[in-house]
Amino acid sequence: MLDPSLNRDDFEETIPDTIKPYLFGFKFNGDFDYRKVTIDDKFTYLWSENIFEAGAGVDFMETIMDFKFELDPALEAIFAANPQFRAALSDLKDIKKYNRYRAYAQNNFKIAEDLFINPGLRLDYYDLLGKGYIAPRLSFSYAIDEITTLRGVWGIYYQSPGYEKLRDQNILLILLTFTKPLDAEKAIHYVIGIERWLTNEWSLRFESYYKDLLI
Repeated sequence: MLDPSLNRDDFEETIPDTIKPYLFGFKFNGDFDYRKVTIDDKFTYLWSENIFEAGAGVDFMETIMDFKFELDPALEAIFAANPQFRAALSDLKDIKKYNRYRAYAQNNFKIAEDLFINPGLRLDYYDLLGKGYIAPRLSFSYAIDEITTLRGVWGIYYQSPGYEKLRDQNILLILLTFTKPLDAEKAIHYVIGIERWLTNEWSLRFESYYKDLLI
């Protein structure tokens, strides 16, 4: 930064290396802190040959972005004498607290002696986005024989674009402006696989996985 007491036009034709004595320097250090506390609870109920399961949880999160400027002593003296300049390069600190809420329910139905189907539903609410999402899911398992099982899964999954991700995109400060128009990342998962027990402790599993990322 050129000494503001000097006329910038006088240095337009000057070789950069020769004006170093007339320059002021500054740098800054940035710290990013992410904290999360999670509470989860689950309920399971056995009825007939079926298994019902439900649960809920919440994540309490806090992100802190702190930028501290280190000024050249001469430049710091100039800013100290001019309050409007001092405010322009004052330390920047942004603290954001936000939560994620979730609940789900699923039931494992015994359709036949060797066939089980498990439909489920999950609800997510992202405080950062101010939006909620419903995600249906379905899985099945079919016992080919006593030690071999065929499995399949289909489901919709949502993921919030975390505050820390926005920070990595260099979107800093007053992030509320940027987060509210956003939607959660959405993906549809497809999984098919087969598992075979080799011993009482070891099994061999092959799976094919496909994800259709929509957002």
